[in-house]
This record gives sequence, structure tokens and C-alpha cells, in this order.
Amino acid sequence: MNTIDYFKLQAKNLHRDFRTKKPVFDEAIGDFLYEYEPTYFDVNGIVCDFDLDEDNFSLMNAQHVIAQIAGFEKWTELLRASLSELELAKLLF
Repeated sequence: MNTIDYFKLQAKNLHRDFRTKKPVFDEAIGDFLYEYEPTYFDVNGIVCDFDLDEDNFSLMNAQHVIAQIAGFEKWTELLRASLSELELAKLLF
């Protein structure tokens, strides 16, 4: 699997984990929060770290988050990176 395909797979896995969300009523705040049953990522940590909109999370958002975790500013920067930059990003991921 080449490095671009690896990062695409990670974005799909993150998106799959987000789709496990279930609304749960929190009596302390009097509103609904989401609980997740993730397989691949710590979704609660990612939501907090990246200040994500849990109601409108798309595959494109997942790609952006994966690019940032890998050390790039955005997904298109990851796609344009050299092979050595991608290999290093994969190792650090």
C-alpha cells in the first residue's frame, strides 16, 4: 500500500468512527452529547483537539484532520508532498 492510500484509509477509518455516534442526554448540562464506539481513533480527543463540528463531519473533514495529524496543514498539501515527506509523515503518524 502506498503512502497516499494509507492516509486515505486512515481518513475513511476516522470517518467510520465518527459514524458510531449516539446522542445521550446529559442531565448536568441539560442537553444532548455524543458518545462514540470507535474502533480506530480516540474520537473524543480528536473532537476536542481540533474543535470539530460533530453534527456536520464529512469524509473531507476526516481527510483534513488526518493531514493535520500527519504534520500537514491541509489534505491537498499532503497529496502534493514528496515521497520522502510522505514516508516520514507515515512513520510519525
